[in-house]
Amino acid sequence: MTSPETSVAAASTSQEKQVVVRPPGRQAVLAGHPWLRRNSIASTGGNLLSGDEVVILDREGNGCGRGLYNPDSQLSVRVYSRQANQPLDQSFWHQRLERAVALRQQLNLLQPDGACRLVFSEADQLSGLIVDQYADTLVISLTAQAIYQRWQIFADWFRDHFRVIPIRRILVRTDANILRQENMPEFQDVSLGELPTAPIEFLENGIRFQVDPIGGQKTGFYLDQRDNRAKLGRLATGRTLDICCYTGGFSLAAAKLGQTTAIMAVDSSMAALEQAERHAVLNQISGIDFVKGDCFDFLAHLKSEGRQFETIVLDPPKFAGRQHDVNHALQAYTRLNRLALDVMAPGGLLMTCSCSGRVLPEEFWQAVMLAGRKANREIQVVEQTGASPDHPALMSCPETQYLKCLVCRVL
Repeated sequence: MTSPETSVAAASTSQEKQVVVRPPGRQAVLAGHPWLRRNSIASTGGNLLSGDEVVILDREGNGCGRGLYNPDSQLSVRVYSRQANQPLDQSFWHQRLERAVALRQQLNLLQPDGACRLVFSEADQLSGLIVDQYADTLVISLTAQAIYQRWQIFADWFRDHFRVIPIRRILVRTDANILRQENMPEFQDVSLGELPTAPIEFLENGIRFQVDPIGGQKTGFYLDQRDNRAKLGRLATGRTLDICCYTGGFSLAAAKLGQTTAIMAVDSSMAALEQAERHAVLNQISGIDFVKGDCFDFLAHLKSEGRQFETIVLDPPKFAGRQHDVNHALQAYTRLNRLALDVMAPGGLLMTCSCSGRVLPEEFWQAVMLAGRKANREIQVVEQTGASPDHPALMSCPETQYLKCLVCRVL
């Protein structure tokens, strides 16, 4: 039976652009999930264009929520409200931005010389929008076509209302990794200040880093591992191996905060290794051996040489970008951890990570456990962690709990 409230909502939105969802889609919207996939849409009303604001209806005509439409994406509708009569106007977006920033203030994460994720897409109920702070610079990354069409709203709010720390530059860009998925153009704008002529410098855990917000991966740095880097630094001892080191975050933390005797940092990207070496020089840290190599092949090479390490960190890139990649990803995690266990000294510390959101925490656990069995090593998990708190997880969107990290002792 249709309730009076939903009848009023349906009537008030009858003249607006609409999509009708199948029962599973209805359940997803009512549960608070921010995505409606293409196969969840039963029909569309009118001539819908990319970026259109739509009312979401079930097959009985009851309003379920409101979102933004993209016919070119597998995520046909990004859902922003479970209230069908809630307009997605400028006031709505401003309230969401204020709420996201308030969380970071509450957690005391905003420092003038630091770095912080101010908006984390779905986790802040702003699907398609990421905003990172690097010292006095904000980088707005657009990952959805409909959000790209509204970028000025977000840039203007940060320029006119963000006063928590001094900001002299706001850069806006689309994420090159998702342009084809969203049918988005490559886009770049300077909403405040000018393009940087040199890398932007910031502090993390007392370590100085530099970031290229235009040419780097994502917005230039992986802020989600900040707390895990600090933890690894405090725990690292003896010979330390950093696999998939990128620009040296874990290695530098181990060198500055830990009790290491030697550090080897390995990555397949020469550009990343060169930046890692610059970071070492910037922090007056010596003794890190930066090596170019494939993570699997290099670990096998270390085993052939009989090398052993007291501390190993594994932070590989995403192995599963799509659901059908999950089995392959689990095999890769098992193989990578097995190879690491083969060069782990008894009683050593292993920090192993997965940033594949498609891989569930229990699946990652099983992959590491299987690696232990194959290597004939016992593994004690002493702590399970995730992303830093400026990367919250939204309970109605399990995909936001993407980063998994196991801190282990290997017997």
